Amino acid sequence: MIDKLKKLGLSEYEAKVYVALVGIGKATAREIHYASKVPRSRVYDVLSKLVFKGFVDVEDGEPKRFKAVEPRKVIEKLKLEIVKAADDCLIELESLRISKQADFSPALIVHGEWNILEKIRDAILEAKDEIIILSSNRDFVLFLFDVLKKFDKKVICILLNADGNLKRKLPNVEFRELVEIDEVAEAYLKGIVIDGVKVRMEAFFVFDGKKSIAVIDEDGRRVGLMISLPIVAFIQSRVLKDKLMENQRLYDDLHLHKSRCM
Repeated sequence: MIDKLKKLGLSEYEAKVYVALVGIGKATAREIHYASKVPRSRVYDVLSKLVFKGFVDVEDGEPKRFKAVEPRKVIEKLKLEIVKAADDCLIELESLRISKQADFSPALIVHGEWNILEKIRDAILEAKDEIIILSSNRDFVLFLFDVLKKFDKKVICILLNADGNLKRKLPNVEFRELVEIDEVAEAYLKGIVIDGVKVRMEAFFVFDGKKSIAVIDEDGRRVGLMISLPIVAFIQSRVLKDKLMENQRLYDDLHLHKSRCM
């Protein structure tokens, strides 16, 4: 509880005093000191701050007695303050940008799973015509289920194994399977060891042939590489489409051969 209140903006001592007051009801500073384990030399100072913030009421007398304001009201106030602070920060941070051109990064390394997924989600929402996905991990595609399902343009998803459950969940996505993978594709999708570290291409996205994001697994740690150079993304898109056509021919030839044998 103390840690959660600290995340909402209270100091550790403020959180301890407030929690103690909620638990014991109306109390003197001495009683709060024993209940909260906050040093006696700090209790009055902490209580004064909580009274000023409107989280604690005080009754005059000898000695003074303190009472916690209803928790629901306190938490709502803290939530509003956090939202306002976040909005103010966003406005001020955006104003610091000199220009969009100065903000442009042709290649960007992205760390942190949440950050990588957010970058991909943003790119999906910004895409206008086409998204191509190559992945060795079907579960990674499911992580993006919420935004992929809403995309109303062309989505081609190339997987090593696209099961029926995934196809039912994303009926708007055109799923393809790699019938055969060459040495390079196998190295990317199944992984290679470099200086003792296993590196594997977990997923690759191309958006409108203008931007691409690669998700790389380095011994269980995900790293994202976002490239915003249209010429590079265009070449990547063409390579994937050529590979897709090649695999489709292999798929058709395989089924034709089976039908003739039957």
